Amino acid sequence: GDPTEAAFLVAERKLGVTGRREQRFTRIGEIPFTSDRKMMSSIDLDHEHGDAVVLITKGAPDVLLERCTRLRVGLDLVELDDAWRARILADVDTLTDAALRTLAVAYRPLSPGEDQQATDSLERELVFVGTVGIIDPPRAEAAAAIREANRAGIRVLMITGDHPRTAARIAADLGIVASGASALTGLEIDELDDA
Repeated sequence: GDPTEAAFLVAERKLGVTGRREQRFTRIGEIPFTSDRKMMSSIDLDHEHGDAVVLITKGAPDVLLERCTRLRVGLDLVELDDAWRARILADVDTLTDAALRTLAVAYRPLSPGEDQQATDSLERELVFVGTVGIIDPPRAEAAAAIREANRAGIRVLMITGDHPRTAARIAADLGIVASGASALTGLEIDELDDA
């Protein structure tokens, strides 16, 4: 299934808010997660606001921020300016340095006359809500297997969809690289020559 959706279902169960969400919202459409988009959206009826239609989006914080123009601060909406963007991305870095996987949440009420077909053209002018840090610790047997492979002369490489800073921290925890090592993104690997 969709890793973004799965992570949020786990998070909301741990927060104890699953029942409230199920009572408040009825999903009427979905824009699915893909590895290219790195986000997904649902289109929901909000029963607490007269069955208004709202788009709720979750995904990689850097990707989601590009589609946001405002930010919710308490009960207020403020412009999402460069200072706020820098602050949000710094918070993401703090979470990823602690080996947490990060997902951001945003939303946009859809206007009554708006075409509500589930396409990614709806994912614009979003209101940024926040970032969730999710811990997914590696299994203990993974570190043991890596040590055994290294003793046998096997060079271990890790490929993951995680944020590069999260990946580097987990790789260091597993003994794949030294602490402080950097990770290459897919785009950076594509730009390398064959040698």
